[in-house]
Amino acid sequence: MMAFWLGLPPWVRTAAMWTGAIILAVITGKLIIARHDERVLKDERARVALNEAKEQARLTETVNQIGQETGDAKDRALDAPSHIDDVGSVGELRERFPANSEVILRPREAGGGKGPR
Repeated sequence: MMAFWLGLPPWVRTAAMWTGAIILAVITGKLIIARHDERVLKDERARVALNEAKEQARLTETVNQIGQETGDAKDRALDAPSHIDDVGSVGELRERFPANSEVILRPREAGGGKGPR
């Protein structure tokens, strides 16, 4: 093998060495770039996972808050009849509970409140 190599003209040996060096440099560059891309992808996945975890925590908190508010509203609605005094007439309702009477006695559409037909 050594005899073959030494038997080649110097310019062929130089070209072969330069070609080998260039191929080695290209392969090394590709490996370095691949390693860098892996680190970038790993960092990106970690960032996305962190953002998803934050969003999931925010969503869970919102759902829990809505559930709590709904439960509180339900409890207040179930407890409300025990706190309401009876009134004898529309005039008494307007006099004792003016804000409530505006809602209760507001004009309604014809049709029994079933909505649009």
